[in-house]
Amino acid sequence: MGSSASLGGASLSLVAAAALCGCARRGGTFATAAHYDVTNRNTRRLLRGRHIRELQFDFDPADDFPPLDVPTDQTIPMEQMEPNFDPTAGIPGMPDIPNTDMLEPPGMDPADPQFDPDDTTGMPVIPDMDMVELPMDPVDLQFDPDDTSTGGSTQPWFVSVYKPEFNVNAYASLDLDMREIESLAVTGNKQDLLTAWDVYSGADGDSGGSGFTLQDLAAVGDLDGSETLKLYKDFYGTAEYSDKWLRAALNGESTESFSNGKADFTKLDLKGRSAAVQHGIRAMAIWGHIVGLVEKTAERCDGTRGNSVEQKMWDRAVALYVGSTARESGAGGHLLYTLANEECYHFGRCKKGEEAPVNKYIMAKFANGKLNIDIGGCSNLKNDARDIKSLMTVPLIQAASRAMYTIDKEGSTDGALQGEAAAYAAALLPLIHQCGAGNSKIIEADMLPGKSVSGSYEVVKAAFERCYEKLNVSCEDVGGLVDFSKKQYKRGAQACGGVMPGQGVIEGFAGSFPAQSPTPESQKSQPYQPAAPTSGKAQSSS
Repeated sequence: MGSSASLGGASLSLVAAAALCGCARRGGTFATAAHYDVTNRNTRRLLRGRHIRELQFDFDPADDFPPLDVPTDQTIPMEQMEPNFDPTAGIPGMPDIPNTDMLEPPGMDPADPQFDPDDTTGMPVIPDMDMVELPMDPVDLQFDPDDTSTGGSTQPWFVSVYKPEFNVNAYASLDLDMREIESLAVTGNKQDLLTAWDVYSGADGDSGGSGFTLQDLAAVGDLDGSETLKLYKDFYGTAEYSDKWLRAALNGESTESFSNGKADFTKLDLKGRSAAVQHGIRAMAIWGHIVGLVEKTAERCDGTRGNSVEQKMWDRAVALYVGSTARESGAGGHLLYTLANEECYHFGRCKKGEEAPVNKYIMAKFANGKLNIDIGGCSNLKNDARDIKSLMTVPLIQAASRAMYTIDKEGSTDGALQGEAAAYAAALLPLIHQCGAGNSKIIEADMLPGKSVSGSYEVVKAAFERCYEKLNVSCEDVGGLVDFSKKQYKRGAQACGGVMPGQGVIEGFAGSFPAQSPTPESQKSQPYQPAAPTSGKAQSSS
């Protein structure tokens, strides 16, 4: 059929690849992809396979096969009729695999009633294909976002606004694990919660042999240099705070070993613990890892132009923020980019299905940081990292506030909402504590497991708003909870500083209730609005 894939100049025929690995081996080393679809679990295993993650073919098995060039006398070349014909012969680096089609166990007839199919005495040794390695690791291959050999539609959307220098599919495709966890967590079923944990930890075998999982994001020991992660480590008393918090939620235990922010998950039902795991993975493990990556990238910067190590970490941060299934329209996705779009609508900052303003700013800062890495602009890169962290905090505040409003003001006793509130509170606590210990005590007393049902939305909201300046966010960044049926803010949930919904977001907006949230003078300024980066010169972010 003539289709082949080239890796570092070595050509691997489609027939040979199929013969070697059956086109897809669960958890194996080899993975071929013909117009692969990143939404497919088996494909995800291939994308995160240990040795071949981007072995792509411009071949569709659904297409009609081209006519074979067969001699007019309908004969087939004799070499292909040989019993020992090996289609893989001649491939560099591949072991010789005995042809077993004609072999029988010596001295035994399969028709014999004593025939033992498990007896391998006398059989040739076939190499373990999982141990075969090609001479290069495709994860280090330069990623070409303009490559359409996979069918075009499989490219993550974000490459249209941010073109990574390295292959980051293994990171972007983790949103598919989050999608599966979300579908399992909502059931409130114990077995589904255990299955969700297996997806998180990779115990379901879905890491494709790479060992790279969502749980790995919770291990931040290799991100030394991140001021934020040090802050979290100091607050909770352990660098493994997110994984320990999630494990306690899974098992219905307490994080008694924590120095601060101790959570007692015996106070939540199964639905609450499932929601805590689901939202905790995104708000604690993924959020922390992204911030750690951008801060370590900035900390490593030494003025070297185009540092490949820094660029790889920055690319990974973008992939983890957006994921593989989010779309430019604002729809789709399962990571923090999508959370920001969802909360933006509820808080009157954008229309439903639109891209949140904070996401536009974040993507602009990612692009600007890439330019700063390219030119060795360390000072500006540090500012990019700082702003990304601040803007990424906005959807955490919004999600925490909305959960508390529903519980307190709308009288919900839903255990899932309590678990959600606990997750976003845990993700914000160290930042709020840095703003003031009194504010963090309020969040602990009103939002941790078992506390939100008696907590006060107004008290929590005020504690958040007192920290806006320290968090480097504004009233306009966050907005206020909107009652869409009445076209006004929900009672007591107005945006601080007299901020109205975004222009054109709600036609005929009726205004807000007279009582506005108290707002420091410093928060009445305009929200952060970075200029779009221009080619050739990075933007300064002061």
